[in-house]
Amino acid sequence: MIRPFWSYHDNLLQYYSIFFFGVSEVSSVFLTFVEFFKEFPRLRNPAINPYLTQVNEISRIMFAALFISIRVVYWPYISMQFWGDSLDALSRGRGYSFQLIFTMMANIGLTLLQFHWGSMIVRQIHRKLFSASGASEGGESIAIDIEGNATTGDETTTTPGKSAEDYKYGTMSSDEPRSSALGGSLLKSAV
Repeated sequence: MIRPFWSYHDNLLQYYSIFFFGVSEVSSVFLTFVEFFKEFPRLRNPAINPYLTQVNEISRIMFAALFISIRVVYWPYISMQFWGDSLDALSRGRGYSFQLIFTMMANIGLTLLQFHWGSMIVRQIHRKLFSASGASEGGESIAIDIEGNATTGDETTTTPGKSAEDYKYGTMSSDEPRSSALGGSLLKSAV
């Protein structure tokens, strides 16, 4: 809230505000769809509407691609430019030293958050791409077949009272764990 105020009121760092408060938020549009489908899991059911299932998967892919490209790859590049310009302005004594130093410190924290969230997304992408080879990584993949049986390798066990639809479309009780931000369809559980 403070940073946009300074940008407007003091004409300070408007060039960088466009990126940090605008361009970097493009991935959030797709995150909104991801969160929507997480809150309403029955809409992901291809039997109800196969198009919504596709919208869900496309939203997940677009969110991950845009987040990684803008916030993990491009963000540090813009941050380096911002730091160079800010240090130059501070060394020339052009004023606004408190605002510049405050914004530079905030930039450090926000950059670290981008890297943390980016690493979480990369881990989930890795799990999605390599979940079929879970046994070769030392863990067993667990899958739920259409009858509601949990399978680990060659072993099949029945989960009483739970169907595959319960696991896949989120009709489990509220005390059972929920899927992560990129959702159950993106990840297989590994034991």
